[in-house]
Amino acid sequence: MTHHPLEVPELRLHIAQYLPLADHKACALVCKAWYDDFQSLVWERLSLGIPVRSTRLSSSSLDDQIQPRVREVNDLYKNAHLVRHLTAWITHDIAKEQYETLFERFGHLVTLEARASDRDGWEAFKKLIQRNDGLQQIKLNDSSRHWRNIADPDLHTALSEGNHAQLHRLDITCETTVASLLSILEACPALDELIVDRSLATRSEIEQDSDYKKQEEEEGYTSLPIPTTTTTTTSASTFPLQQFLVKANVSDPALIDLLKRCPRLWRLGFNALTDMVHQGICNLLQAGLLPNLNTVHFASQFLSCPRHSDILFSVLSQQVREVEIEDPYPDMVVALYGRQSQTLERVRLSNVPNPIGFVGFLVHCPKLKQVEVSMSGQGYADLRYLIASPWVCLDLEVLDVKSLGLSKEISFSDLGAPLPEWILELAADEKNEDAPGRPEWEQAQIVFMKRLGEMSKLRKLNIGDTESSLTWSLSTGFAYLAELSALEEFNLGARSKVDSIAELEFMKDCWPNLQKMISAELAPGERKWLDENWPELIVETKAANGSEQE
Repeated sequence: MTHHPLEVPELRLHIAQYLPLADHKACALVCKAWYDDFQSLVWERLSLGIPVRSTRLSSSSLDDQIQPRVREVNDLYKNAHLVRHLTAWITHDIAKEQYETLFERFGHLVTLEARASDRDGWEAFKKLIQRNDGLQQIKLNDSSRHWRNIADPDLHTALSEGNHAQLHRLDITCETTVASLLSILEACPALDELIVDRSLATRSEIEQDSDYKKQEEEEGYTSLPIPTTTTTTTSASTFPLQQFLVKANVSDPALIDLLKRCPRLWRLGFNALTDMVHQGICNLLQAGLLPNLNTVHFASQFLSCPRHSDILFSVLSQQVREVEIEDPYPDMVVALYGRQSQTLERVRLSNVPNPIGFVGFLVHCPKLKQVEVSMSGQGYADLRYLIASPWVCLDLEVLDVKSLGLSKEISFSDLGAPLPEWILELAADEKNEDAPGRPEWEQAQIVFMKRLGEMSKLRKLNIGDTESSLTWSLSTGFAYLAELSALEEFNLGARSKVDSIAELEFMKDCWPNLQKMISAELAPGERKWLDENWPELIVETKAANGSEQE
């Protein structure tokens, strides 16, 4: 197990699911070879499970191999000062002294990802944060919701009373208030990215929450602190915040005051908003108070939530470069490629109910580099919608349409769009002279290949899943893809594959950068050819139900 450290530029040591104190399985992972071969490098990144599961081995159950591992376990404590990037989990069944003693030795952390399920655990992390004033990134995950809100003294105190001038990214999965975020922003002058994966509720809403009251009684939670810093006393100051995402509900109108103080904000994301917050954001955008905003993310909306399309219409025209939307309404899609067509570069839409809408990005947005679309339900986007007009996005690098195919049973007349004459003419240009006499679905596929072939910068092509099927054959336009020399990943879906070995030979000759292919199950001859002629290509095959075969 001898390796030169330079061969492993970033090594993460996993002591998975156990604190290595009294568990021979964990100790077995900490082998002498790691210390001898990598020395300090092995300690730069450390991941501790303390433990995720409650199962533990008593001292009486340890086998004879535990004693030779004692030195390696002790090395964890001796080398803790070398750790710069720490990931740690603490569950309620772990004795405090087991992790507190270890945590005292971490003093030079740069990044911290923490998870705890009780007050003692978060108290330990609070002290760890206070002690490491060189932290640049912090992620706190309270998926169990035991740490009810960031406004209680733990993190609030650790950040607002500490010296964290270098902290630039904070990701918290806990409920909070805008007032607490303001205090943290005041205390962390370099914070430019803030992610909140819980609700931004008002103070009164949190205090009225039955779960919060129960935890106050059972776990000794103190009342919510009132931050000394408020928007009224420091309204003149601004924050360097550039990215702000709230992944749950927002009901606190004080958020508008926070956003006013973030003129450098370029990325903004929300889930559900109340009417007052929604209108406040629209007013900010219409007044031009967020002049640098170019990236918006909208998570799934609720029926009671105002429609995010109003916000899109409020963003200044030709300002948005990137957008991500779950469950988009048709007017949101039109607002994007209608008002932002000259600046849009990246579009990610999920659960699209109408498979036609996203085609507008391909035909209207010349700077487009990335399109990722997934359909809702079991439907798919019929291929023929994509070829009705020429594409203008010649710099496209990623085309990822989870459900794209064509139906041999549905005619253009059923779709309300007859096959244009120019498609027949283009299909006739194929070397196969009988192209005009083919079924129109096959002619449409030839035109689609022609469209793809024009995207010479394409790096990732994913156009299939269990609901879609295409014919990837040299006789149906595959030769048009000869110019895709930049292609790195090719996903044909679970019901499509290349037609024969001839297509594999074509790919190897024309796509020198291809690293991965995903397709339906290959024939034995095709698999044998790949093993013998293209062994470095990663090939994943899937069954028709989408399950992975290899």
